[in-house]
Amino acid sequence: MDKYEYKYQLQEDEILEYYRYSIKHMPTVKKQFLWIDFSIPVLIALALFVFKIYIYLWVDIVAIALIFLWFAIGRSLVKMQFLYLRVDKEFLNKLNIDYHKEVKVCFADSLYVNNQKISYKQLKEIVPLKKNILIAYNENGLLILPLRIIGSQQQAVDLYRFILLKEKEKNESTGNN
Repeated sequence: MDKYEYKYQLQEDEILEYYRYSIKHMPTVKKQFLWIDFSIPVLIALALFVFKIYIYLWVDIVAIALIFLWFAIGRSLVKMQFLYLRVDKEFLNKLNIDYHKEVKVCFADSLYVNNQKISYKQLKEIVPLKKNILIAYNENGLLILPLRIIGSQQQAVDLYRFILLKEKEKNESTGNN
């Protein structure tokens, strides 16, 4: 296919997914997540030594099992709940974000976002999420492309291949000049 064209409006869950992704990677939130990771194991270890129950083998086994369960299941559930409570509909209302604007995107010889021409050389990063594909361009440009408008998984793969092929063509053409 020579061209991929999409016209859409972002939905609430799609914009929330983007903000959850970006907030999750902030340094302060990473520190909070580190605290969440080690809080329960530290509390369990402290309880073993404060109450001097570490001398019993069955207590040690239970403590190790609890710590293992925490790292296997618990911490990711707590982190997700943390993000979902912090970034919700009220978050969007507080920031007064208008995400209902119509977006027109065309992937052809160049990328066009609302008639703004973007060269494939300007693309910085492509991040696939559950509901979106984030395409960073220039220094601070971002395109949130919902997977629901692309279609099937195979169509998303085809679009990704198309973008990579165009990037490669642009890089080769500038390398030869």
